[in-house]
Amino acid sequence: MGNQSSNFEDYGIIEVDQVRDSRGLLKVLQSSKIPFPVRRIFWITDVPESEIRGKHGHFETQQLLCAISGRITLEVFPPYAHASLSFNLSEREAFFLPPGHWVSMIFSSPSDILMVAADRDYNPSDVFSEPIK
Repeated sequence: MGNQSSNFEDYGIIEVDQVRDSRGLLKVLQSSKIPFPVRRIFWITDVPESEIRGKHGHFETQQLLCAISGRITLEVFPPYAHASLSFNLSEREAFFLPPGHWVSMIFSSPSDILMVAADRDYNPSDVFSEPIK
């Protein structure tokens, strides 16, 4: 995992480009804005209101969390931190989550959709269920 600090600068809020015209809204996230090569993509949908997902972290995996629809609250515990950081992720943003960070995602509505891009395939041995203290 290496020596990781818990400064806000460790995180990247990446703006999602948007183009609207008479045909609708196009949202674009160029690969040049993603701080790692994407190996896996998944999305979470139909989560009941105020339900919490995630509640884990990855020792090695880097992730980019993107609110495709709605607003999702992220509660992030950096490694060895004594307090969490909270972010309200909107549809215009993506959030870079470095390895070693524990995260929970709180969905405000069943219509919220969260897409996650990761730099590696899922490996259960890469997952931890409590913040690293």
